[in-house]
Amino acid sequence: MRSLIVYASEHGTTEKAVRILCRYLSGEVDVWCLKKGEPYPNIEPYDLVIIGGSIYAGLIQRQVTRFIEIHRKALRNKRVALFLCCILEGSQANHQFERAFPSYLRNQSIANGLFGGELIYSQLSMLKQLMVSNMLGINKDVLQIDLNAIYVFAEHCK
Repeated sequence: MRSLIVYASEHGTTEKAVRILCRYLSGEVDVWCLKKGEPYPNIEPYDLVIIGGSIYAGLIQRQVTRFIEIHRKALRNKRVALFLCCILEGSQANHQFERAFPSYLRNQSIANGLFGGELIYSQLSMLKQLMVSNMLGINKDVLQIDLNAIYVFAEHCK
């Protein structure tokens, strides 16, 4: 099986999750970072297309949304899996997942994953620290990538 992982990462957490995911997937796996500004990949040769991103300022990266819009028709004829990195949990994380990916794609997906997230509070500017503190009530580093969720997701992709 030939798989393509297409993702965008704002501060490196999603990229880290993709590297972990690659260890659990079988077959040939190609990885494409949408933030590098290169043309979008051709998805036709792939049996499985995995799409992921992270929540930044309440939304998934626009490169992910754009990729889905451009490949909407082709994605309908593919095995698709979706994942999201976010520091929120439970119903809040589920709500962000629903906002991040269109319903037709979520319903078609063979695997939907919430991989947790990271927020390196200590590396944020004072303004961003203030915003994060006010919006999320977080005032320290949060490191919670969910390795089990990534493993379970990969198992569903087989």
